[in-house]
Amino acid sequence: MAQPLVVSDVDRAAPTRPGTVPTRTRVARPGAARARRLFGRSLLHVLAIVVGVLLMVPFAWAVISSLKPVEEIRLLPPHFWPSQFRWSNYADVWTSTRFTRWAFNSVLITVLATIGTITSASAAGFAFARFRFPGRNLLFGLTLATLLLPQEVTLIPTYLLFFKLGWLNTYLPLIVPSWLGGGAFFIFLFRQFFMTLPIDLDEAARSTAPTTSRSWPGSCSPSPCRWWPPPRSSPSSATGTASCSP
Repeated sequence: MAQPLVVSDVDRAAPTRPGTVPTRTRVARPGAARARRLFGRSLLHVLAIVVGVLLMVPFAWAVISSLKPVEEIRLLPPHFWPSQFRWSNYADVWTSTRFTRWAFNSVLITVLATIGTITSASAAGFAFARFRFPGRNLLFGLTLATLLLPQEVTLIPTYLLFFKLGWLNTYLPLIVPSWLGGGAFFIFLFRQFFMTLPIDLDEAARSTAPTTSRSWPGSCSPSPCRWWPPPRSSPSSATGTASCSP
């Protein structure tokens, strides 16, 4: 039975040429290397824990402040720990304010804007990545150039546009722009993502339906298996098929 190789902690003579003075080299201890590696990992874990605790301070402050009396929230200098915990604040927020309506507005706008951004930005990014048409690079460059404009520059023109359209005090300014591209940054992200996909994936998607509209949603799906209904002429149209990327 073969015995494990054990490296001893002794000085070993390095091979020398004739006529030269032999030098001695020290073999590093496996235990010392393991200890240094363990110390480095422990230091990284401690650093990560400290940074995580610091990042959790604002969240802890928000939770503790929600249990304070109203007069203690405005104290200067602020007190981190409340004099008394008022759990009734969570019940009062539903009766003293229109919190239900605020929550409904947040959920409705978030869901519709997210769906619109994913749909429109992925379509625009797919067009910039796959289609060949005159002025494609110019249009993509102009799209990226809009990222250089500060929000303060477009604030007043955007307000005047919504005023002329009669969209003030409505949900439309918060939802409709998401369905018209979703922003240059998201178009750029989707375009770069589609550039990493092989053309063979589009050809595989067109094998079930010879239209570009079928290959776009199949490619933009993040799942390894991209489900998309086959054409009606296929015998399996009632159940659907899955085209998996290699």
